[in-house]
Amino acid sequence: MDDGDDDDMGDDGDETEVDPITGDPDGTPEDAIDLGSDLLTQSGKIGFTENGVDDVNDYYKFTLDADDDIRIILSGLTQNADLTLLGSDGETEIFKSSNPGKNTERIKATLNAGDYYLQVEAIDDAQSNYTINFF
Repeated sequence: MDDGDDDDMGDDGDETEVDPITGDPDGTPEDAIDLGSDLLTQSGKIGFTENGVDDVNDYYKFTLDADDDIRIILSGLTQNADLTLLGSDGETEIFKSSNPGKNTERIKATLNAGDYYLQVEAIDDAQSNYTINFF
């Protein structure tokens, strides 16, 4: 009997692709929210359940059209989360801020033109809203 189930992920026929390690719908650089080259303020939430799985990582992709000095601030935390700047491959760590608790996370770097990724990661089952500001 075909119940619409794909790979035993549920029987509602409405399965969601998730990161196999974290179970997170936004858990990989390939699924990053693309901000383009218009750096701006972005709000989100981390650590909450989305589509039946814990959302422990959010990824954002951004593009610099020219070499630039950037500042990125993760604020508005009610619980602990870290902010990591990754290179164009989505894996090479350029900078990681790891202030404890709900302290504001800051990254300041001089970057070449190209694509970059930001990872917001919930620490120790933290659940928090957040805001990222780009300067």
